[in-house]
Amino acid sequence: MLRELYKEGMKIAGNNPWRVDTMQFGVKLDVTWSENSGDMSITIASREWFVPASRIWETIETSMRRINVFNDKAAS
Repeated sequence: MLRELYKEGMKIAGNNPWRVDTMQFGVKLDVTWSENSGDMSITIASREWFVPASRIWETIETSMRRINVFNDKAAS
């Protein structure tokens, strides 16, 4: 997933947790992954005042679906 975000022009720092700078409207995300449970936690760390959090979550959900489809095709 991080590779796909990087391909989309985002900057990624750290190693679980990661800081993802989307390079759009000041949106930065903190991401952690639990290998044991398979859970991913995403927190909006910062954003410009005019960017609604709901729009950020819509974008994340769309990206996650696209990445999952990509990974499913790559695995088959």
